[in-house]
Amino acid sequence: MRQTIFLALCVGASAAAHAQSWGEPDVKAGDKWVYRMTTEKAGAGWGETSNEFTVARVSSRLIYQAGTSQPPSVSFWNRDWSVVREFDGVETLTNQPLSFPLTIGKSWALKYTDPHPANNFKSLQWDSKYTVVGFEPVEVPAGKFNALKIEA
Repeated sequence: MRQTIFLALCVGASAAAHAQSWGEPDVKAGDKWVYRMTTEKAGAGWGETSNEFTVARVSSRLIYQAGTSQPPSVSFWNRDWSVVREFDGVETLTNQPLSFPLTIGKSWALKYTDPHPANNFKSLQWDSKYTVVGFEPVEVPAGKFNALKIEA
């Protein structure tokens, strides 16, 4: 299964054209984000999901977010937007859709075993590979942006 992530960088056109790498965005309480993910489904074409959330607060280590398009919940991410879960007392990196600084052509991988993903599985192995492939124009309610495209 292949997924595509678009990251709209909030920089001027000339700055984006000359930048060689992009660091973590400055995230603050009240920021709203919409994640739109396109996923290739084996033999069934493509599907798209969209999730919106609002940053509730930010600490020196974590971004706390409150979901607005899903059932009400509060969750958190590391400041680099990665997600860590605890399995049997051990913190394990389980999601890293971004690896700052981002540069075109950069790739990274994430592998882990979830020892208890559901009642009918003893464990599940995850193996994700990400690549920054370049820029692509996207249009959202806020306007048109030249977004950085990441494939997973």
